[in-house]
Amino acid sequence: MFGHAQDDGATSLVAMMLGPAAAAAGDYDRLVSVIQRFGDLALRRGDDAVAHILLYVETKGPPSPKHRKAIAAAADRIPLHCYAFVSPSTIARGVNMAIQLLAPARAGTVRVTHASIDDALMWFETQRPGSSAVMHMLVETARASAG
Repeated sequence: MFGHAQDDGATSLVAMMLGPAAAAAGDYDRLVSVIQRFGDLALRRGDDAVAHILLYVETKGPPSPKHRKAIAAAADRIPLHCYAFVSPSTIARGVNMAIQLLAPARAGTVRVTHASIDDALMWFETQRPGSSAVMHMLVETARASAG
């Protein structure tokens, strides 16, 4: 199941794929759409605000290559951003880290991989002090919206 929440004022987004089964292709389509709309917001702001994106995936099976490419393209439109991929799956984290090594982030973008949401929230706090409270609230809202 897919859920998300964002705070336009803080330019922060949390998206979550929850559940023990593989995520449906429609869930990944919705994720791409949410990141695209969030990117539009970040581009409209036009200032030096750094966008914060947390993607949590606990479902089995990675997104298809088509969806991985679309997610990356949508996120790469965002001028300055900190992106945390979070998954309890060692395999998912390994695949994500390999992709990051093969396609390094462009200037102004920082990408990391974490095993837990708490680790990611601590990392966001180091990137923008005071951001962890907003991100924590967004995590709870995204989890609730996933049903």
